[in-house]
Amino acid sequence: MKWNDDYLVAYVQSSDVNEQELREYCQSYLPPHMVPSVFIILDKLPLNANGKVDRKQLPSPQFSLSTLLSPDKSDTPLNQFEERIHTIWCQVLHYNENHISGTASFFSVGGHSLRFIELYYRYQSLFNFDAHSLSIGLFLQQPTIRQHAQLLQTLPSNDTQTTQWQTLHINQGKTSLD
Repeated sequence: MKWNDDYLVAYVQSSDVNEQELREYCQSYLPPHMVPSVFIILDKLPLNANGKVDRKQLPSPQFSLSTLLSPDKSDTPLNQFEERIHTIWCQVLHYNENHISGTASFFSVGGHSLRFIELYYRYQSLFNFDAHSLSIGLFLQQPTIRQHAQLLQTLPSNDTQTTQWQTLHINQGKTSLD
């Protein structure tokens, strides 16, 4: 189920499976944006009079934003470049100075496809590359801060001043007819 327009929550009826096993199974078969953010394991799913799952009776996910953002407190960005990627993620996801795990998927911390496109275009403008250099598909296949940092570091560094093309009105151009 979609939860608060930001999270995908999976309700599972089982007594012998844990969340980590479910997550690993989903990650092996589903694209990253389809892996649920939260798994809620129930002994029995609530049913209505017709024998269908009663969605109104399903428990609300009891998670805090900090649990989603940083499941592993020892997982801090290792270098300055990852810190920069972390800052961009916080801006795109509208988080104030929260710590997002370097190994957490963009989609598990509240990201969705439209925000991912926004993130990709932010990368393009900040790191000056086009879709032929690094496609959005590569970023989708590797959806963590660390993986994005590794991808972006493969770009050739432009230590020389890059030429920025801008529109020019005909009256602004220099002439050599003197």
